[in-house]
Amino acid sequence: MLAAEAEAALGRADWRHGHGLAAREHVDRALRLVRDEPPSAASAGVRIDAASLRLVAGDGADAVPLAERALREAADLGLPELEARALAALGGARAALGDPRGLAEQERALEHFATRPSAEGAQTLTNLAADRAVLGDLRGEALERGRARVMATRLGLTRLLAWLDMTDRIADHAAGRWDLVLPPGDPPPAEETGYEAGQLLVGRARVLLGRGRRDAAVELSDRALALARAAMDAQVLGPALACRARVALDQGDRAAAAVLVDELLALLPGRFLEPSIGIDLPLTAAALGHGADALDGIVATPWRDAAHCFLDGDHVGAADDYAAIGAVVDEAQARLAAARALAAAGVPDAACAQWERGAATARRIGAVAWLHPPLDAADAGHVAGPG
Repeated sequence: MLAAEAEAALGRADWRHGHGLAAREHVDRALRLVRDEPPSAASAGVRIDAASLRLVAGDGADAVPLAERALREAADLGLPELEARALAALGGARAALGDPRGLAEQERALEHFATRPSAEGAQTLTNLAADRAVLGDLRGEALERGRARVMATRLGLTRLLAWLDMTDRIADHAAGRWDLVLPPGDPPPAEETGYEAGQLLVGRARVLLGRGRRDAAVELSDRALALARAAMDAQVLGPALACRARVALDQGDRAAAAVLVDELLALLPGRFLEPSIGIDLPLTAAALGHGADALDGIVATPWRDAAHCFLDGDHVGAADDYAAIGAVVDEAQARLAAARALAAAGVPDAACAQWERGAATARRIGAVAWLHPPLDAADAGHVAGPG
């Protein structure tokens, strides 16, 4: 059992450093070592680690039976702390499949961790926050993330605090607090490495693209994609592919954008749309001629519903869906797209209303590139310019 535990520990370390393939290999070896062994704390712990790694790789369906077996073993052995960890892993896997039962299971795990602050409790709160985001509740995500930060700070969990710093910046991007993601006038950040860096770079690339700094957006989106490929983690690879495709489309390189979108769409059946993918996928896919059927097989979440509306031509419906989620930046871009579509369809009053709502956000956050070209006044009647 010591060998299995050592392999699992090596897998966790490799994952934290962004080495997804090596992490998977270590954990798979650990699973083989415990496969024929009687239930024990070690075997349950290895299965929890394996479930967690499958989950971050986007394989929620594989993670569920691993977590379920770990939960049974921990319960049979009378190990409440291990049982809580298994329950948290199972809840995360279910949430990844769009099953809201996963949130309740994680909350049950937290009832155990609430008896005393622990690293496991702080991690469960962090995971619960992420799952609330996946299920379309960015406001609830912010509350859970705040609770996780309080516990992690109290315990001095520097690694988890670094992760929470990164998720803070992702939330800042989605809410339009762009100056916190990348202050205006700042040069692109120096070379960064590590697991968190890829997601930070995606957010910064999007800010730069919105501000019209295309060359810098290309550089950062390239770096983000390289880090994501090395990590082999669905929660970073999907957003990185979507962002790089959007940047390529903005450059006029439709062929490159199409290759990246096709790669992303091939990854998604049976999985959910990462919140950080946002509007990048539907906006780019629509421009390349994809329809709503491109999302067939993707786990149903409010993010999928919004993307489906957009690809089905219902841009206002997509904007309303993003607004309900709390995704300010995605809502604004959907409303600007709606305005252009309505103007082209000869509905100037509706176009004006959508343009002004989207443009107000764009002006507030400095996303000047979104407003170019300006809406055609001849089509949209009295629509104001970017101001």
